[in-house]
Formats: sequence, structure tokens, C-alpha cells
Amino acid sequence: MSGGRDRPGVGAEDLPRPDPACMEKLVMLGAKPVASREEKIENLVELSRMVAGSAGRFDEAGQREIARIVVDQAVNIDASMNHAFAIGNSSPSDRRPLLKDTGVPTLVIHGTHDPLLPYPHGVALAESIPDADLLTLDGGGHDLNEIFLSRVTGRMLALLHKNHA
Repeated sequence: MSGGRDRPGVGAEDLPRPDPACMEKLVMLGAKPVASREEKIENLVELSRMVAGSAGRFDEAGQREIARIVVDQAVNIDASMNHAFAIGNSSPSDRRPLLKDTGVPTLVIHGTHDPLLPYPHGVALAESIPDADLLTLDGGGHDLNEIFLSRVTGRMLALLHKNHA
């Protein structure tokens, strides 16, 4: 499959786009002028909630504590909103063809309810890297819910042992 005019080889057009409702909320969240520390923390908590997926419960207190640390330690927390712009303007936009020569053990971890990078992105990534393992997190979102920690660490340790045996 060929890509668009700026996408060599396999085009990202074959992968689903982010959830439109989530993207609309993200844009509105990013466009809202925020001045106070408390508002910045609240925005980060809301962002975490939006991408959390459906597995387990959303740990608001834990996410709030993480947000406090991030806001207090960031040099410029507002610059983090440029992450999506940087990704959208990077080249090539589809890096899968560049991954075919990857020679390191790889574990791709992807949630089935990721609203930003839907699950087929994780599958495509795993298929693009030779001998990659895919760990599917049913109900997982864009973040890593603590209910998955033992599965994830177990698979990571198994990958390490397999490649050091």
C-alpha cells in the first residue's frame, strides 16, 4: 500500500484516526487560557481522565498527585501542549518502514480503548518490528492503569530473560 505524497511506503492512512470527541475535548482543553497552578493541575487530571480507557477505576487522587509534581517541576508546562503539533509536523509521518531493521527485543504494549492511538496502531507497530511481541491490554487507554502493572512487568521480565538466556 502506498502512502500519501509525503508518506513513503505504508501510509498512515491505513490506520484509524483518534477519537473525534476526545480530540475535540483536547483542543478545547488546550485552547482554554490557564494561569493558576490549580488550573494547570486540573487540566492535567482532566487529560488523564479523557485518555484513561475503560479498565479499572480512574485514580483521580493518584493522577492529581502526579499532576502536582509535573506542574511544580516543569520548566514550562504550557510547552507540553506542543507535543501533538510536533508529532503532526514531523517527517516522515509514518515511521513503520524505518522499523523493519530493528534488531532489539521489543515489547509493544497497547490498550484496546486508546482514544488517541486506536488499538490498530499498536498492532501495526508490532507487525513492523521483526519478532516484536504485542501485549494487548483489554480496556486499556493511552496511559498505563495500575491494574496492568503486574502483567506488563511480567512480560518485560520474560522478554529480558528470553534474550539473556
